[in-house]
Amino acid sequence: MRFVKAITLFLVSCTLIACGEPAADISKPSNYNKNGIDFSYPSNWEVTEDSQVEDVRYLFIETPGDAIVIMQLYTQENASDLQEYAEWFSSVSKEETPLAERITKNFSTVVLKTNNGSIKGVRENFSIKLVGINIPHRIDYYRINGKQYAAYIICQSATEDLKKVAPGFALITKSFKFE
Repeated sequence: MRFVKAITLFLVSCTLIACGEPAADISKPSNYNKNGIDFSYPSNWEVTEDSQVEDVRYLFIETPGDAIVIMQLYTQENASDLQEYAEWFSSVSKEETPLAERITKNFSTVVLKTNNGSIKGVRENFSIKLVGINIPHRIDYYRINGKQYAAYIICQSATEDLKKVAPGFALITKSFKFE
């Protein structure tokens, strides 16, 4: 429930605050290494939460603006297919955003190229509408499998800020490792 409240607050704040996202500073990345999770992230972004709720571990990485990266780790036996997960996440986000209307336009496949190949993901294009204002957004969902766990990486931003945050999203997703 804590996760859902955080998502709700984030989505509503996106519609109320003018988009003025600073570019991701990937020139000297910061590194996160805690309890079996390791990744690099832009030095002007912040890991704001790393918590465990029942069998799910959550991490939030926030930008100075309104973009966000959410990581969720599930045991392999409790993890779902990536498309199913993306549709579930979208549905929960719609239900938990009572002050704004969240309108999904479409889901598609996306591929993030890495040094060792590529990571296949699901892209959701949607809009948040509040008080007659419509703000286009995009989420890229990725699933990375480990021996015991599956990690979902969710990268969300207003569409107009994507050029500024995309390098940071790629840095986190490409560098992500866990035990």
